[in-house]
Amino acid sequence: MHGVTTALVVYQLACLAFPNLVRHKPQYYWSILFIGLIIILDAVATIFGERNPVTVLCYVFAAFFQLAAVGLLMLSTGGLTPGELAGEFKNAYEVMRRGEDTKEVIVPLSGQPATPREHRRASADDSPAVVYRIDDPAPQPPIPVEDAPRNP
Repeated sequence: MHGVTTALVVYQLACLAFPNLVRHKPQYYWSILFIGLIIILDAVATIFGERNPVTVLCYVFAAFFQLAAVGLLMLSTGGLTPGELAGEFKNAYEVMRRGEDTKEVIVPLSGQPATPREHRRASADDSPAVVYRIDDPAPQPPIPVEDAPRNP
């Protein structure tokens, strides 16, 4: 547990030294708060000693705060919001569920604007499907050799 907290503090100090690493400052500040809480919980657990329910509770909360701090530091340096990260995980799940490596890309017909997937589904449910049949024309009977046009 102490090694993770040490790594988090070192990373936060690196972000202070190189401020261009941080893209979302509120998430970075929340991670500072969580790391401060981890240090306080560790101090409280040390006060109560080992084999005490308060110590166990402090370490459980410290573990959750460590996970939250790691996630917030990743989001703050990666430039994502939690909603965008959830959307990325959802897209990754859809791709893995189909057994592919990349997401399906739907290219619109020329001259038509691209429509988001939600709009395509809504419009597909509202209107009947259009079916285009592409059949070869009926086969023509062969032309007899004597009636065939000749080059002069």
